[in-house]
Amino acid sequence: MPVYYFRVRTADSIPHLVQNRDLPDLYAALAEGQRQARALLPRRPSRTEGPLRAHLDIEDECHRPVASLALADVARAVG
Repeated sequence: MPVYYFRVRTADSIPHLVQNRDLPDLYAALAEGQRQARALLPRRPSRTEGPLRAHLDIEDECHRPVASLALADVARAVG
Protein backbone atom coordinates (compact mmCIF):
# COMPACT_ATOMS: atom_id res chain seq x y z
CA MET A 1 0.00 0.00 0.00
CA PRO A 2 1.21 3.52 -0.70
CA VAL A 3 2.31 5.73 2.18
CA TYR A 4 0.79 9.22 2.46
CA TYR A 5 2.14 12.01 4.66
CA PHE A 6 -0.08 14.58 6.37
CA ARG A 7 1.44 17.92 7.42
CA VAL A 8 -0.20 20.88 9.07
CA ARG A 9 1.18 24.09 7.56
CA THR A 10 0.42 27.28 9.47
CA ALA A 11 0.05 30.78 8.05
CA ASP A 12 3.81 31.29 8.38
CA SER A 13 4.29 28.30 6.02
CA ILE A 14 6.09 26.27 8.66
CA PRO A 15 5.07 22.59 8.54
CA HIS A 16 4.06 20.93 11.82
CA LEU A 17 2.66 17.60 12.97
CA VAL A 18 3.83 15.18 10.33
CA GLN A 19 1.97 11.87 10.28
CA ASN A 20 2.13 9.07 7.80
CA ARG A 21 -0.39 6.37 6.97
CA ASP A 22 -0.48 3.36 4.69
CA LEU A 23 -3.61 3.83 2.59
CA PRO A 24 -4.89 1.97 -0.48
CA ASP A 25 -5.20 4.98 -2.82
CA LEU A 26 -5.50 8.74 -3.21
CA TYR A 27 -9.24 8.69 -2.45
CA ALA A 28 -8.58 7.07 0.91
CA ALA A 29 -5.82 9.64 1.56
CA LEU A 30 -8.22 12.49 0.79
CA ALA A 31 -10.85 11.02 3.14
CA GLU A 32 -8.23 10.65 5.87
CA GLY A 33 -7.08 14.23 5.23
CA GLN A 34 -10.65 15.49 5.67
CA ARG A 35 -10.97 13.52 8.92
CA GLN A 36 -7.69 14.91 10.26
CA ALA A 37 -8.57 18.46 9.19
CA ARG A 38 -11.94 18.27 10.99
CA ALA A 39 -10.16 17.02 14.13
CA LEU A 40 -7.94 20.13 14.06
CA LEU A 41 -10.86 22.56 14.05
CA PRO A 42 -11.71 24.30 17.32
CA ARG A 43 -14.76 22.83 19.03
CA ARG A 44 -16.31 26.23 19.66
CA PRO A 45 -14.94 28.88 17.33
CA SER A 46 -14.59 32.24 19.00
CA ARG A 47 -15.65 35.43 17.30
CA THR A 48 -12.44 37.06 18.52
CA GLU A 49 -10.22 34.52 16.76
CA GLY A 50 -8.93 35.41 13.35
CA PRO A 51 -9.64 33.31 10.29
CA LEU A 52 -8.22 29.81 10.13
CA ARG A 53 -5.15 30.16 7.95
CA ALA A 54 -3.63 26.72 8.35
CA HIS A 55 -3.63 24.01 5.69
CA LEU A 56 -3.37 20.25 5.86
CA ASP A 57 -1.02 19.14 3.11
CA ILE A 58 -1.09 15.58 1.79
CA GLU A 59 2.04 14.17 0.15
CA ASP A 60 2.72 10.86 -1.56
CA GLU A 61 5.47 8.43 -0.54
CA CYS A 62 8.04 10.48 -2.51
CA HIS A 63 6.96 13.59 -0.54
CA ARG A 64 5.36 15.14 -3.62
CA PRO A 65 2.27 17.23 -2.83
CA VAL A 66 -0.99 15.62 -3.94
CA ALA A 67 -3.53 17.84 -2.14
CA SER A 68 -3.86 20.75 0.27
CA LEU A 69 -6.93 21.29 2.43
CA ALA A 70 -7.51 24.79 3.82
CA LEU A 71 -8.89 24.47 7.34
CA ALA A 72 -11.14 27.50 6.68
CA ASP A 73 -12.76 25.61 3.77
CA VAL A 74 -13.19 22.49 5.88
CA ALA A 75 -14.78 24.58 8.68
CA ARG A 76 -17.26 26.14 6.20
CA ALA A 77 -18.19 22.69 4.86
CA VAL A 78 -18.76 21.32 8.37
CA GLY A 79 -20.57 24.33 9.80
